Amino acid sequence: MPIVNAPMGGVAGGRLAAAVTAAGGLGMIGMGSTATQASLAEQLRQVTGRFGIGLVDWVMRDEVGLLEDALAARPALLSVSFGTDWSWVDKAHDAGIVTATQVYDGAGARRAVDAGVDIVVARGAEGGGHGEVRLGTLPLLDAVLEAVSVPVLAGGGIASPRSLAAVLAAGASGPGWAPAWRRARGADQREYPSGVDRGPRNRYPGEPGIRRRRRPALAGAVPLTGVGQRLRRAMDGPGG
Repeated sequence: MPIVNAPMGGVAGGRLAAAVTAAGGLGMIGMGSTATQASLAEQLRQVTGRFGIGLVDWVMRDEVGLLEDALAARPALLSVSFGTDWSWVDKAHDAGIVTATQVYDGAGARRAVDAGVDIVVARGAEGGGHGEVRLGTLPLLDAVLEAVSVPVLAGGGIASPRSLAAVLAAGASGPGWAPAWRRARGADQREYPSGVDRGPRNRYPGEPGIRRRRRPALAGAVPLTGVGQRLRRAMDGPGG
């Protein structure tokens, strides 16, 4: 079962990606709306182990060379979201890289799959960031699973064992894009923005040991085939 952190710009850098991978997940480097080739290079210098890269479509198109640099880094997963140009998908596949994108309804999921995207991320209204979010995570996940047959990761509001169990029970191939990762050790921005309640309900300690506490209990809960197995192998590495 792949656990993937949200590729949040300004939060999910190379250090967080390395920590998530070390805990048994797939760490994502998030290149947000201010991404440049230089900032990607800096995050790549900080990452170790397997990793993925998340790009914003319009930034990728404006920053010449950003996509090429991302592909040259040979990530296990490349996610590009918030656009309608799918030419990046074939480029990633030519480099042997698994692809993903965020979707907000069943129709968007079908368009992504028709364009060749391997994995879709159903990111509900509980999640932050860009995009035209219309539904909460669970109803969105239901709609996307009905629309496509590729692996579907769930995102938005997944910050506890109960919410993790909920999306798995609903049929997600795994949890991903959870904003709780911003509180984890290694995140580039761990503090909440001013004006946000800092009470116990909004704190996430980012304690280590995710792999020890979660993975054994959930091993084999979701059978992986095709692309899911490719992503699992990419996460495990040689001999995994």
